[in-house]
Amino acid sequence: MLTAGLVLPREPAAFGDSARSRQEDRLRELLGLVEDGQKIVIARHGQPVARFVPARRLDRAAAREAAETLKSLRKGRALGRTTPRKLVSGGRKC
Repeated sequence: MLTAGLVLPREPAAFGDSARSRQEDRLRELLGLVEDGQKIVIARHGQPVARFVPARRLDRAAAREAAETLKSLRKGRALGRTTPRKLVSGGRKC
């Protein structure tokens, strides 16, 4: 994981045009690294404040398979004479 030296002011107008351009270039560079799979931590005064991580693409086939697995695990199981609402409210009384 890479810790980035990206300086972000609290006020957008705090940078001049050339400094803003350098920061935009650095941000593009960091986003390129993230696209390549890197994880980047953004720190302010040495303390982590944000994390850039690659976005995962939704694997619809895997999600469908997981849903079917959950459905199959549920088959043949019953709550008896109770309901999910009663179970939830009963748990809140503890």
